[in-house]
Amino acid sequence: FVKQFTSREYEFTRNNEMIKLIIKKNSFIGGIDENEFLNLFDEQVNIIHTLQPIIKLKESNYKKLITADLLTDELSIAEELFKNNYLRPAGCIGRVAFERWLKTQCEINKIPYQSKDRLNELIQNLYKAEKIDKVKLKQYEFLASIGNKCSHPKDEPTEDEVKELLANVKILVFKD
Repeated sequence: FVKQFTSREYEFTRNNEMIKLIIKKNSFIGGIDENEFLNLFDEQVNIIHTLQPIIKLKESNYKKLITADLLTDELSIAEELFKNNYLRPAGCIGRVAFERWLKTQCEINKIPYQSKDRLNELIQNLYKAEKIDKVKLKQYEFLASIGNKCSHPKDEPTEDEVKELLANVKILVFKD
């Protein structure tokens, strides 16, 4: 909807000017003089122009809510696996939740990314766009390393590592 609204804004503005010309040509409109009508018309147009930022804000909030709801389910599953000592699967799901959260942050902040981008690329994109500082960069890279450790059979993740990954992802998801 926002994209349609934005793409039609020029067309709307052009049509607005055409309507004003038609009104001036037909100097009589239902008992209201031309200037009064044009002032009322301009007020209505200004109201419509104020909608775009509101719509963008609402879209961003809805995106956050939908992501948080989805990640809540994933994190609940990961925590249940963790409680039953299934560390690697719990960490893998935590990693997926972290990646999904990073993609949402990129979308909300209008930072382009490729669908194939993984944790480190997403983190770098956020850093390059100055949405996270050096401290957050290092923290996110650390969480990514734990998630990657869980996703690959080479190293076995420790209980503390998986616990830290899940706890930090949960904090990220629910802090906003």
